[in-house]
Amino acid sequence: MTPAPYYQRDRRWHPPALTPDYKTSVARSPRLPLLSLEGTLSEITGPTFGHSDIDPIDADLIRNHARTGDPVGERIIVHGRVLSRTGPRGTDMPQALPYLRETPSQTAGPYVHIGLAPGAAGFDIYREELGRRIIAPDTPGERIRIEGCVFDGTGAPVRDVLIELWQADGQGIHPHPEDPRHADCAPGFRGWARIVPDFDTGLFVIDTIRPGSVPGPNGRPQAPHLSLWLVARGINTGLQTRMYFGDLDNAADPLLALIEQPDRRDTLIARREGAIYRFDIHLQGDKETVFIDV
Repeated sequence: MTPAPYYQRDRRWHPPALTPDYKTSVARSPRLPLLSLEGTLSEITGPTFGHSDIDPIDADLIRNHARTGDPVGERIIVHGRVLSRTGPRGTDMPQALPYLRETPSQTAGPYVHIGLAPGAAGFDIYREELGRRIIAPDTPGERIRIEGCVFDGTGAPVRDVLIELWQADGQGIHPHPEDPRHADCAPGFRGWARIVPDFDTGLFVIDTIRPGSVPGPNGRPQAPHLSLWLVARGINTGLQTRMYFGDLDNAADPLLALIEQPDRRDTLIARREGAIYRFDIHLQGDKETVFIDV
């Protein structure tokens, strides 16, 4: 399978983060500009699903059901085609795009966990749920645990958030075809997971291995980090950020060097508290996390 080219998101096609008539977005939309970043190996190795991950019946929600018997309800088939590589009629598009235009984003809505992480929502309906495991028991590397919360502009935990995480293994290798070293990735290392917080407290927990350094712009090494993507009600377009480690030397990291204010850089640093790293994400306010425009 040939990986698709990486193109930076065109924000003209997507809704604004703050939509006052959509009241949930008022406290969940970042107020500071996104950090514009040229796509590095950390961005272009975001989750993609190949033939090893997608089962032939994954698009059949009747047959791909773990329990005995068929679900109750009217059977329907949905199909369609992509008709054009250009912008919609009447828009200002100077030339045809060399890639398919993105479908406009929309809020995840209240059923995001049922659709993407049904096991966390109490629905044991799939034989194997994607995103449950980021490492295997025999994956080499230093085991770490990360805990934190996502907070809205009022300081309340966002208990309905869903976080996608991807990272390199302990040697700095992504299990993704865009990484030229992917064949040497650690055994059993998937490098991607879906994280769901506790629905009562909003606390999320990540059990993984410490990543190694990965190449950045012009071959400059990037400090070890995790890439995170958030969706929830009131977040009109998914938010991407990073998490660095406070007990490592991050001084030469190219992304952190783009952030002039030290207090803003600190929003991407996880602090070690005993055996656990603490990393909170703030959607708004004095501690608003730096989010990345990719």
